[in-house]
Formats: sequence, structure tokens, C-alpha cells
Amino acid sequence: MSREYVTLFLNPLNITVGEGFGSNPSGRFDIVWTERDCYNFHYTEPDGIDFRFDRYPEPNFQEKHFHEPPDANTSVPSCIEVEAVEVVTRAVLKCWRTAQNVTTPHLPTPA
Repeated sequence: MSREYVTLFLNPLNITVGEGFGSNPSGRFDIVWTERDCYNFHYTEPDGIDFRFDRYPEPNFQEKHFHEPPDANTSVPSCIEVEAVEVVTRAVLKCWRTAQNVTTPHLPTPA
């Protein structure tokens, strides 16, 4: 995240989930919100599956963007349009759950 927009992280969370993709028994969400309503939901698994939902002003990306699996190196506009903390969290979990129902994780369906 760009430093000028990150002045304070609000209670960063690490949440382990008991279901992963494929044969992975689990995965982890690393979640960060800032006092300026920027966020980062990073999902990771031990075998290298990574994706991330972000919201922060950045000149090279749309403010709300998604870093695609398998390695979170590419970025596309996010399908998450809501902004309230609780609703963004539900939308990210819905996208994660939807992606688990396909053979290979890919761009989640809009929430």
C-alpha cells in the first residue's frame, strides 16, 4: 500500500480456515484495515496458492483490485463494490467459498 494512505493499521488479523483448495487441509487469511478505510485480504496456502483483495489509492491500479491466483502477481479490477467493513468481509468469504467449488481457483464471481 502507498505510504501516504497508510497511517495506522487497525487490528491486523490472521485467520486460519479449515478448508483449502484441492488437497490442502487449510489456508489462511491475513486481513488488514487502515484508519482511512483501505484494506487488504490476502489468502495463502502452504503450496503457494495466493490471492488478494485490496482497496487503496495507487496510480498503477484501480483503487479496488484483485490479485489473481495462483501467485497474486497480476491485478484486475475487483468484483467487490461494497465498502462497509462487515459487507466487504462477507463478500471476500463468498468469493473464496465460490472459488472452492471449482477445480482451479480463478477470478471469483461478483459479490
